[in-house]
Parts: sequence; C-alpha cells; structure tokens
Amino acid sequence: MKVTCRNCGKRFDYDTYTGLCPKCSTYYRIDSAYDTTADTYDHSETDDDLYDDEEDDFDASLNDDLSKTSYDCEQGKTADLHTSWQSDTGYVRSGAFKKNRKLTSFLLVLIVLAFIVPYVATQYILHAKQEENSLSQVVVPVPASMGETLSFETEGNYRYDLTIQSASVVTDACYQIPDGYQLIGISYTLSEPDAAAEDTVDGNRPSRSLGYDDITPYLCTQSGEYLQPIDAYDIARAQGDKDYEWRQATGTSSDFEYSKGTVYFLVKDGDIANLLIQHTNYESTTLLESYQIDQLEVTE
Repeated sequence: MKVTCRNCGKRFDYDTYTGLCPKCSTYYRIDSAYDTTADTYDHSETDDDLYDDEEDDFDASLNDDLSKTSYDCEQGKTADLHTSWQSDTGYVRSGAFKKNRKLTSFLLVLIVLAFIVPYVATQYILHAKQEENSLSQVVVPVPASMGETLSFETEGNYRYDLTIQSASVVTDACYQIPDGYQLIGISYTLSEPDAAAEDTVDGNRPSRSLGYDDITPYLCTQSGEYLQPIDAYDIARAQGDKDYEWRQATGTSSDFEYSKGTVYFLVKDGDIANLLIQHTNYESTTLLESYQIDQLEVTE
C-alpha cells in the first residue's frame, strides 16, 4: 500500500518500509486515526517505478546533504580563516602591547633613576663633606698669651714651638686699605727644639717640613667673625709683585710655616677680640690642638 507522508509529503510503500517514512523517518500505523487519510495502493505503479522514485528521492536528498555539507564546509573554512585571522591579529596586537609595556617600564625606570641617582650622589657628597668638616672629638681652645711658647706635635712625632711675638698696625702706603679698616700684622717664630744639630736649615724654614700638618691663625672679631689671613700672594703683589724668594726672606705667609714670619689680617677699626690658633692634619681632616690668645696687644 502506497501512502503519503503527512510530515514531508513523501510517497512511499507502507509495507516495504513498515510504516517508516524513508525521508523524514516519521512512523505510521495502519490502525491509527492519522492513517485513515492514507492513500490506497495504486496498482498502476510497479515496484520498479516505486523504486526509481525512491532512488531519485534518495539521490536528491543526498545531493541536498552534500550541498549543505559543502556549504557548511565552506562556511567552516571561512569561519576558520576568519578565526585564524582574528587569532593572528590578536597575537600581533598582544605582542605589540607587551612590547610597548616593556618599553614603558624601561622608560619609567630611567626616569626614576634620573631623579634618584643625583639625589643619592648629592646626599653622599654632603655627608662626606660633613664628616670632613666635623671634629672627631671636641677640642677646647687652651688659653694662651702673647710671648708664650705654644708646643705642637705632628704626625711624625716631631715637636714645634710657636711664639707670637707682636701684633701691629701696618701703615705702608702700598696697601690700599678701605676707610674704617686697618691692616694688622702678627709676627711669630717657629722652631724645632728636638732637631739634631746636623739637620740643615733651608733658608727661613724649619729643618723639617710640617708635612700634612698645618698651624693656622684666625683673628676673631667682637662681632663674632673668624677672619682668615690675607693670602701671601696678595701681600707680595701689593709690594710690587714680589717673588717667592721675597716671601721666604720676609716670612710672608697665610699660616705659620717659616722660622720667622708675619701673617696679615684686614679688620674693622677696634673690632679685634682674640687670636685663635689651630693645629690640623688635612690628610685625616682632624683638629689636633687649639690655642686662644685673648689679650692681643696691638701696637700702632
């Protein structure tokens, strides 16, 4: 008996397929209410015709499936290509982002170092200067007076005796002294009491050099200033550009280094308080000894 599928419209032989539609697989039962509308068997159609129709339907269904499959494959390839392109693009963008992030991090590190390195270097220099200018121990100036012998021991255990002989106002016309100021010359002697008799004396200098030790005077004023001596080159220039031999012969210096010499200070009139004498070692930046002469008698 030939029936027509109510679901897809396919005509098929009920007995051959036992009620199962070969196209949509819908099942029919003869005794069901649904099958009362089934077509009666058409004796004009042979089994070969039925087979041909079913074969054609199968081929058409197969072609539809192949077309759909081919289309799906093409769509899949296109989708795969699109996905691959998106993946490649995303990989490129991700790589570029990572590269830019590394470059940004490197630049940030450089900027931070540009601020930190100068700061650390400045702090280190300031700390080193502070240590250099600081005292390893508190040195209280020892009171002294003019004409008193002041003893100093150097790094090589050599002893030097210093004596302040006089302090006077210098009135030479070669010096251009500003109004309200006066030029003070302080004369001194420096000797080595422990030097051997065979030690030779180089001109106006002690037989042995002070080496890394300095014995330097500072003129303290009543206004609280500590004045350094005038440089020996400036004194020599005022005297008519005198040379080294003249400075050594006259003992003109800015510290106590000659056997007989003079140091000069420019100070306001009537502003002298005392004379501070310090013994330092500039290699170890250490203050070793200090003397202070309060009653500094200045003669005209």
